[in-house]
Amino acid sequence: MGEKKLLEMILSNNADLQIERFGLSTVSPKWNLIDRKIPEHYLTFIVGAQNHVVLDNSSWILGPGSITYVSPFFPHSMRSVSSLDPHTFYHLRFTLSGPQSNSLSEISWAVLKNGQALQPLVDQMFNEYCNPGLFWQIRFKSLLVAVLAEVFRSGKSNCSNEINLLNSGLLAECRNYVLDNIKRTIQPSELSDLCGYNSDYFTRIFKKTTGAAPRTWIMRERMRQAAFLLQESDLTVGEVAYLTGCDDVFRFSRQFKKIFGIPPTVFRRQ
Repeated sequence: MGEKKLLEMILSNNADLQIERFGLSTVSPKWNLIDRKIPEHYLTFIVGAQNHVVLDNSSWILGPGSITYVSPFFPHSMRSVSSLDPHTFYHLRFTLSGPQSNSLSEISWAVLKNGQALQPLVDQMFNEYCNPGLFWQIRFKSLLVAVLAEVFRSGKSNCSNEINLLNSGLLAECRNYVLDNIKRTIQPSELSDLCGYNSDYFTRIFKKTTGAAPRTWIMRERMRQAAFLLQESDLTVGEVAYLTGCDDVFRFSRQFKKIFGIPPTVFRRQ
């Protein structure tokens, strides 16, 4: 797989990693790159505002914490979403030379939304670059591999032979979305749109991550909230059913029993 080759190449003693540019920039709201091709590997991490990214036939609206990787000479388009807010982001351009440097073409791009947990690593990379100390190149390579490994593992890339996992940040967004809209019918397509994936890919990645199809998972989340209300409030079963999006108490009881193995009335008495 291209991702593994790239990571191994960065860590290899036979590879020469050259940093062509590494900066933290704030650009005009009118900033716009159209079908740009550059000779280096390109990594961006959004700090502020939103970025519209187009790679192949896929497009994303990416906010703070989102990371994009683009391979050398691969065409990519990027622009600020807001016409008012400046766009702030880290941008790293690096090259690799070595005996296997021409065998990395399988991976052309990768995108990770909600990668806020990686910002300390990106900050450390930037600090190592700006204030190089003893063994800084080794530390920089290790940090770069840690960031890219998470992007490849949890993000979306053009290497579609293997389905990645949905990262914990996006799964938390899905859960919050269900809770915020629990009184109405929620379609799986709403979650795929929320995460920025097409429906087919989202269904596969979601099922691999949670063990359940999105529609089944939505129902389980409703029942988990219902169980919480049954334990922590004096609401009737009918009221709990209504508050969790079901106006038919008998159907609610069947769904609840399907998840917990017992009816809600029995669950409350336990």
